[in-house]
Amino acid sequence: MTASQRLAEANREIERCEREIERYQRARIMAADERARTIANLENEVRRWQKQRAEAEAELQPGFDL
Repeated sequence: MTASQRLAEANREIERCEREIERYQRARIMAADERARTIANLENEVRRWQKQRAEAEAELQPGFDL
C-alpha cells in the first residue's frame, strides 16, 4: 500500500471514528435527559403520595371531622 493510500485510509478511519464518538455522545446526552425526566417525575410522585399520607394521618387523629 502506498503512502497516499495509507493517508487516505487513515483519514477515512479518523472521520468514521469521530462520527461514532459524536453519535455516542448524543446518545449519552439523550440518556441523561431521560434519566433527569424520570427522576423529576418520581420526585413529583413522592410529593403527591406524601400529601395523601399527611391527609390520611390527619383523618386518623382523634377529633377529626369530615
